[in-house]
Amino acid sequence: AIADARANTHRPAELAFELSRLADSRLSCSRAGQTRELALLEPTGTDERKVIRVVACAPPEGTRVTLGNLENIPTRVEHRMLDPEQTRGHKIGYLAFNVWMLPMVKRVEEAMAQLRGQGMKALVLDLRGNPGGVGAMSVPVARLLLSQPGSLGKLQFREFTQEFNVDVASDPFKGEVVLLVDEGTASTSEIFAAGLRDLSRASVVGAGPSAGAALPSVIEELPGGAILQYVVGDYRSPKGTVVEGVGVVPDLTVVETRADFAAGRDPVLSAAIDKLAQGEPKE
Repeated sequence: AIADARANTHRPAELAFELSRLADSRLSCSRAGQTRELALLEPTGTDERKVIRVVACAPPEGTRVTLGNLENIPTRVEHRMLDPEQTRGHKIGYLAFNVWMLPMVKRVEEAMAQLRGQGMKALVLDLRGNPGGVGAMSVPVARLLLSQPGSLGKLQFREFTQEFNVDVASDPFKGEVVLLVDEGTASTSEIFAAGLRDLSRASVVGAGPSAGAALPSVIEELPGGAILQYVVGDYRSPKGTVVEGVGVVPDLTVVETRADFAAGRDPVLSAAIDKLAQGEPKE
């Protein structure tokens, strides 16, 4: 019903993000052990009938970070070496974090160091569901991957221009990088993805374009207590590409199906692994 009501007013990426956000909120609760009653479609069903299920919900996990009007945001960093059987012997690392907040830079750096210490030769950086955050965080993360100075693009404000200039770290990771995106990949995540691709440092894999919501904004509280968020600048990638309203279009688009989700498969991640696991494994 939600999809039907909003299909004519939302872009496909916006609609998909809105639905995933609503689904996530239904599965979140204030304390562990609580349950929710959900009406849903059986993933393997063929008759589209709704069923009622009582499911466990949980508080969002992660260290809480506050920035301005964004209070108690749960932050998570996940990293691991992917299964050698799945990667055909290639040493591929996986890294994901859920929001761009400056206190997380050290955790991302530590995750990269641990992956490299385990022999990582290629990296899957999963930006799916990452709605952005602090644009400045994109620079130190990009430093971990760039062997030459570069720019992730620029923001044009009314009175000045801000360039996302990235200098070179002492020992950047030089292996191949694939970025995963979806309709929940927005803002700083899009700046990072568009910038690295324009610099020929990463390729992008996903089921569809990112959110197309990359413009910087300011959040202010109005006298009546309402919160107003408004755009204050314009973003262009290093090659001048407009991301707003378009999104970062994957280099490789992967079809996701209900059967995949029912079986617990992740076809987007599998496609990224296939792209990286070409030829003989590197020592």
